[in-house]
Amino acid sequence: MMTARGNEFCTDVAQKLGGRGEMPTPGEMLAATVASCMMSMLAFTAMKKDIPMQDASISAACGEGKSGIGSLHFHLRLPHVRDEEHKRILQACISACPVSNAIRPEIEKEMVWQWE
Repeated sequence: MMTARGNEFCTDVAQKLGGRGEMPTPGEMLAATVASCMMSMLAFTAMKKDIPMQDASISAACGEGKSGIGSLHFHLRLPHVRDEEHKRILQACISACPVSNAIRPEIEKEMVWQWE
């Protein structure tokens, strides 16, 4: 595939569905896209609020439902955020993620926050 900006990427069907399993699946790409938006929002908010973001990361995965993607799972690791107000700000920031909010509401989104 090629994006409007000329960036190329490849996807594959999961092996259990007959794909080679060599590239990310479209569902994995969806989860990664949401995680990318979340991380961008976290970084922008943290910069404005002087919240420490070093070593921050988000892992993303998708889960199957009856007719395709049924859930998205995110593990957010922010090991240097200790202040409870900072945690609240960052959690609210994730709730406002426009890419996540564009996904059908019946798709469950699980967030696991790791602060240390």
